[in-house]
Amino acid sequence: MIAATLARVLLALCIPLRAHGSSSPLKEFERSLHRTVVFIILPIFTIANTGINFHT
Repeated sequence: MIAATLARVLLALCIPLRAHGSSSPLKEFERSLHRTVVFIILPIFTIANTGINFHT
């Protein structure tokens, strides 16, 4: 578990903050993930943490 976390941190550090003459690759990556996070990942975590039992 710790190795996976460290790998993600190292990967994040490898994404350039600024590109020459264009917008930030990091910001573009963040914008591309926004809809996925808002409409898929957050609802899944919300439902999982409410304790709703679907097996009635």
